[in-house]
Formats: sequence, structure tokens, C-alpha cells
Amino acid sequence: MQDTDIVKLIDTTKCTACRGCQVACKQWNEMPGKRTRNFGSYQNPPDLQWNTWTLIRFQEHVDSKGTLKWLFRKDGCMHCTDAACVKVCPTGALHYTEFGSVGLKEDLCIGCKNCVAACPFEVPRYNESTDRITKCDLCQTRLQAGRLPACVLSCPTGALTIGRKDVMLRAAEKRVKELGGDANVYGDRFVGGTHVLYVLSEKPEVYDALPQSPSVPLSIIVWKDFFKPLSLLAAGGILAGSFLHYLIKGPKLPYDDAGAGKKEGVRSMKPGMIQATDAFERIVHWVMAISCIILFLTGLGMMFKSLNIIGTILGGMRTLKYIHNLTGLVFGFSLIFAISMWWKEAGVIEMPEDLEWVKCAGGYLWHVEHPPESGKYNPGQKMFFIAVALCGP
Repeated sequence: MQDTDIVKLIDTTKCTACRGCQVACKQWNEMPGKRTRNFGSYQNPPDLQWNTWTLIRFQEHVDSKGTLKWLFRKDGCMHCTDAACVKVCPTGALHYTEFGSVGLKEDLCIGCKNCVAACPFEVPRYNESTDRITKCDLCQTRLQAGRLPACVLSCPTGALTIGRKDVMLRAAEKRVKELGGDANVYGDRFVGGTHVLYVLSEKPEVYDALPQSPSVPLSIIVWKDFFKPLSLLAAGGILAGSFLHYLIKGPKLPYDDAGAGKKEGVRSMKPGMIQATDAFERIVHWVMAISCIILFLTGLGMMFKSLNIIGTILGGMRTLKYIHNLTGLVFGFSLIFAISMWWKEAGVIEMPEDLEWVKCAGGYLWHVEHPPESGKYNPGQKMFFIAVALCGP
């Protein structure tokens, strides 16, 4: 825990559902009003929205003694220490602040909505008009100025307090002992500990929209901590391997240019292994190749915060996103054309001729005196083509 870690403590037993915090949050952040609908509850709006970062939830509950009572709970961002939204954010828009909370740099948000799917508390909300995400930032600018968050300042009953993490934890535990029964502290035992804590009068499972054991989804852990670094290493390995192969083996020329192959360091291929293509095929090939490279580079720029400079060069992360999406459409159409043109020749594996080529790798990986002849496409190209044709669309 850092000395600057700040925690907001919400004592639900002191909340009167006046919604002062809800209004104060909206006013301070200058969020517009929005038409809502009545769904049979005093709770309004029905859920968190892009323009409602703080919501008082109303809930009727019948306890074990048959007593009906209201449960009021202030809902909003929990500011996790191990935040799934920060893990999946590709641009650094969602980040940890000096207070341990999760801040949002709206100018870096590209509207990918990864955080919406990742958050175990379902907090981030997408604004279609701006194509960006919104959420509570624990009034970061107010904290930096030494002021209380708007919601805390507006609370008339003391249900909301804020302070150092260790102080708030002790206050929460003390309050739970005073209440007794099923009272408990919520938020200190998962996702690394949250920077918003609840004092609940009932067990967590009683409350609506409150997960019992929130955690970072396993799919995100596997992707971010394993596959994502591995993909970068694989991409680098492919580039390094291609360059090394070029240095060791050198370029191979079509048999029509076999005379040029007599130059030092340049090897020619056997007749039939490379055949010329027509102009339209070459256009499709190069459009697909160039768009694939652009997709690769823009994808890296959005996947890795350290490579966000690619977006800066292209005019910003949002511009990078649009280029990536547009290039994806171009690549998709070129791939469809390629599949339709080359499927009859490249989509058929001929046995046993192609098998012999595979056994010696066609002379590409090591020297072979007489590599098996192939048609317009060798078996390696065929297998790659079939894989792309089946998986690419």
C-alpha cells in the first residue's frame, strides 16, 4: 500500500437514499440529464449510464424474521487495485492514479469497449455519440486540489467518508463490530482490494448487482499475461527468421530469369516452381499484403501501450482505430477475391507429390539437390492458403 492510497468508505446503514451524491456527481462532472423510464421502483435511472456515474440503488428485502426493510446502496466504480479494465485497455486511457484509484483519460479512449466486457462490476458505460467510455474517477482533480469528492461533500448523514486506506479499513471493521449480525466489510478481499469499501448490513448475496466474488476474468489473465507477450515474440521471431533465411539462402527467381540466378549469391528455382500471374492477381496480392502489414502495425499500436507512439504519428489513437478498421475492410474484401481466384489451384493437396515436397521442405529450409517440382503453388503455400481461407474470414 502506498502512503497516498485513498479509500472511500460507504456505510450503507447510514444511507437515507436522499440521492444528494447522485446529483452532486452529475453537477460536478457537468453531465446532461437523460429521459428515463419508470420500472416500478424509486431507483432512477434504472442502472448506471454514460451520464450517470453514481447511482443509489433501492431494494426491498425481507429478513429472516420476516421484517420488510429498505436496502440503499451507492453504486459506481469500485477502483480495483487489480483492475480488469486497466489490464484490457489498449491505449492507457484507463490507468492507476497517484491515489490508487482508476482514472480515465478520455482523449486516449478509442471506444473499443474492452473494459465494458472485462469489468466484474459492470461499471464502464459506452457513449455512442462520442464513441468513448465514461465512469467515475473518484473526483481525481478535486483530490489533487486537496478537496473532498463531490459525492462525499454532499452526503448529509456521514454515510460517505474518505481517507487513507489503513484508516478507512479500521473504521469499517469497527463499524461492523458495532452493528453485529450479518454486517460485513465488502471490497477488501478481492481484486487486490478496492478503493471503495462498503459496510453492509446484510450478506453480499442479498444485494442486487453486487457480485459475491468479483475477479479478473481468467480469459483476460491468459491473454494479457501469456498470449499477448507470446504474440509479440512470435511476430518478432517471424521477422527475424525471414531476414535470416534471406541472408542464408538468398532470393529465388522464376525459371524465366534463371540467367540472373548465375549472379553470385542468387539461386534460381527449378522450372515450374514459380509461374507468372496476371495483373489482377498481382493487384489483389499486393493489396492484401499491404493491408495486412498496416493491420499488423496499427494493431500493435492499439495492443501495446508502449507502442502507442504509432497512434501519435498517425494523428491520435482514434485516428489509428479508424485506419485499423478501414484497413480491415480492405483486407477482408481482398481476401475474399483471393480465395475465389486461387481456391481451385491452391486449395487442393495432391498426394503423394505434395507429401514428398513437404518431407524435404521444398529445399527452402535446407539444401536439397533435386527438390520435387510443383505447380503454380507449392504445398507450403497451399497449406498456408487453406488455413487462411478457413480461418481468415
